[in-house]
Amino acid sequence: MLPQWFKLGGVFLAAMLVGNFANAADTLIGGIQATHFPGEELGGYDVDLTWQHFSPAGGLLLGASDTKVPDGSLEVVNLDGYRLAWQHLTLSAGASLGDAQIPNRSNLLYKARLAADSQLDANWSARLADQYIDLNLLHGQLMDAAVEYRPTPHWGIRIAGGYTVSGTLADRYGQLVLNWYGASHFFAGLVAGRTGFDPATLGESAAVRQLREGYAGAGLPMHWGTLSVSVDVLSLDGANRETARLGFSVPVKP
Repeated sequence: MLPQWFKLGGVFLAAMLVGNFANAADTLIGGIQATHFPGEELGGYDVDLTWQHFSPAGGLLLGASDTKVPDGSLEVVNLDGYRLAWQHLTLSAGASLGDAQIPNRSNLLYKARLAADSQLDANWSARLADQYIDLNLLHGQLMDAAVEYRPTPHWGIRIAGGYTVSGTLADRYGQLVLNWYGASHFFAGLVAGRTGFDPATLGESAAVRQLREGYAGAGLPMHWGTLSVSVDVLSLDGANRETARLGFSVPVKP
């Protein structure tokens, strides 16, 4: 899982968490994470908050995030919508607009995305997604696909990959995730490949780096909603960045 393009605080985790509250018309989702960057004493943090409106035919998500890194900051507003197109197919689309502040300069962030998710049967599900990203020196189209097989109702094995179709992103990666679905959701994953994005520079560099990443976490049911915790270690050319995240999902009764 690439930590910026597919953040645990984003739409994918939101969809996972609100699945426990299908009878609620609205859900409030948020979280905070802290990151240690190599060679930096202060590190960085991210705070995000999303409101989801749910209906049997689809829903909307409106959210915002504030990210701080040692040399700058990034504020982003996200809008996503999804709809159940057929019995086993969900279509979604979204866009993001942000402002990246670095020393003596400001850069706009644009993101647009489309995705199709299908529950093929009780054991197999698949996802195909396409997004365009533009941030300073980084721009281009990134496509990714994923397949998950559940040999039992509780265990899931997910294989995914992404490839830059155009631009300067240069992302190519593969991903393996193990999921445990029960009263709580536990997951762990590994990512390997390359990327042109460095979270510490906010698009100021498009240098291609070797990517290695490992992460694990859990979604835990509480009497008020769901509490999520996760840890992530990202290595770019051997330099590690460690991230810890604490999140929540609270149903808002109609």
